[in-house]
Amino acid sequence: MNEEVTEQTENWEQVARAYEKVVIRNLLYEGMMDDLVQPLEGYDHIIDMGCGPGYLISKLLKLKTRKAVGVDFVEEMLQIARNEILDPDELKRTQLICAEVENVNLPEGTFDAVVSSNVLFNLKSPQPFLSNTYKFLKKGGRLVITSPHTKCNFNQLIADIRQDFKAQGNFEKNLQYIEIVEKVNRRFQGERSENEKAFMLFTNTEIERLLLETGFSKITYSDTTYAGHNFLVVADK
Repeated sequence: MNEEVTEQTENWEQVARAYEKVVIRNLLYEGMMDDLVQPLEGYDHIIDMGCGPGYLISKLLKLKTRKAVGVDFVEEMLQIARNEILDPDELKRTQLICAEVENVNLPEGTFDAVVSSNVLFNLKSPQPFLSNTYKFLKKGGRLVITSPHTKCNFNQLIADIRQDFKAQGNFEKNLQYIEIVEKVNRRFQGERSENEKAFMLFTNTEIERLLLETGFSKITYSDTTYAGHNFLVVADK
């Protein structure tokens, strides 16, 4: 998330709670997490860049051989991960770091994989982030990223999330949190209209070029995850 945008909307505690109640509690998100986990089979030491409240880490650590590092610049997100999402065994195998993904300091060449969900489109520039992921990976390590693509319809995405909660019978209970998420997303869209670089969406050609320039190879791309709103890219070092 872009800190300036969310501070204009709600405080971070409210935004983090809304994210936990709404964003990770719908079937669209669950499907996206499954799409991220599948290419990581056989990779045991994993960084989640922009881990939020730790839901993906929890899914990854169901495999007991795995260890994880979660990085997010919102401490309130990490507190939810520590206190509510990760169980005691998962916490023992997780290091949570409050830092920006572009600037986090981790040992180079020591991780099997890096995964990132809905972070890339919020960054002012993708290159520092991608360079960091490449630097942290072992030779042969894997990067798995999902982010909204150029055809993403954010209004439709919000409508899809609303419909999912209505189908689950949880809409009224979660309406206050749904409205916070919608407000944050609309702030993003408003900021993009004033400054295109503040909200970065990529074509498959653009993301492939960025990854090749960073040094990655064996790049695969699909644009069907998150009900077709996101791309999913897998690349190897």
